[in-house]
Amino acid sequence: METDAGRLATDRGPGAGSARGSPAVPLSAALRREYAGTYVLAPGITYQIRAAGDRLEGQQTGRKPETLLAEGPDVLFVSGKPRYRYVILRDADGRITGFAQRREAWDLVWTRESGKPKS
Repeated sequence: METDAGRLATDRGPGAGSARGSPAVPLSAALRREYAGTYVLAPGITYQIRAAGDRLEGQQTGRKPETLLAEGPDVLFVSGKPRYRYVILRDADGRITGFAQRREAWDLVWTRESGKPKS
């Protein structure tokens, strides 16, 4: 049986939480469109972010699509993966250059493919 104290201990801090511990906030349609694109980790390994109606969907090469939720502007997560965050990276002009897939102790940096629309 889960206690309130146990639930609170797992729901704190960046990267912590549970499926219900990280409340999602709505993103504007403009931000959803801006995030949409293909991101590359290494040759042959990509992650596509798609605007699907009023939500975002992400899919890594060879894996099933997953719903991306927003923790706040430029910080995304997948329900059920409490220790992962997708932190959008921007250049000095505010254009998206990629995202850091934050995993507890390290980041995997994905680079946005060139030629994608920029706002």
